[in-house]
Amino acid sequence: MDETSNTGLFDNGFMRGSVRAIINALLLRTQGYKAVNEAPIPSRRGFGILLVILIIASVAQMIGAALNSASMSQVSAFESSLYTAITELSVYTNAAANNANFADWFSTLYDLFWKVLGWMSGYRSPAGILFTGITFITSNLFAWLTYGFIGYYVAKAFGAKVEKMGDYLGLMGLAFAPFILYSAEIIPGLVVPATFVTLWFLAAAYQAIKSTYDLSWWRTALILILPFPLNTILLTLTIQLGVTIGVAVSKMMMS
Repeated sequence: MDETSNTGLFDNGFMRGSVRAIINALLLRTQGYKAVNEAPIPSRRGFGILLVILIIASVAQMIGAALNSASMSQVSAFESSLYTAITELSVYTNAAANNANFADWFSTLYDLFWKVLGWMSGYRSPAGILFTGITFITSNLFAWLTYGFIGYYVAKAFGAKVEKMGDYLGLMGLAFAPFILYSAEIIPGLVVPATFVTLWFLAAAYQAIKSTYDLSWWRTALILILPFPLNTILLTLTIQLGVTIGVAVSKMMMS
């Protein structure tokens, strides 16, 4: 069966369907979730939509960071001119003459000051911009997997009729639609509040679970919220186990 033929949202192709599904999810409508659930492979469709969301947001963020960093070239010229002007002052030359380490000390502090100022202003190197974009995608893919993995078992425990974990992951892929709001950071200097995006995500995920599994509001709320503390506990135990195994292996190698 052709994946684009089973629902009106995807009749004109996957990309157009994804955009329409994302808009529906942002508006807390149910058509997008229905389109994911009715796909031949819901996990594939949901994962594809999630990639569209994260790639668009990541590219927009990188463009915004690049534009912001480009504007820092004038600041760099000012930094150099100011350094030259300061080193020509009599106060500086006298201090440098009386203390052999003063010039090195001042240069180090001066460079550190401008690095901190550039970091606070959002300046990043090309490698840093690329790393940030890749990290945004990978970290949110990990968040989707862990939240969906735990949420699947919580949903089944509270009576949701979900057959496969992939179906639930596909549903949550579209629920990440609010993360596309980070694409507004294409505007240099603009920072989208993470709390705002998280609250919108919770509203979208609530709508996804409620409309798909037709549960009571309190069951839906528990399925929505419980994966967060459970995920924290699981990560903590995993880290502790890793540290314990690492210490044990180190002792065995040293003995």
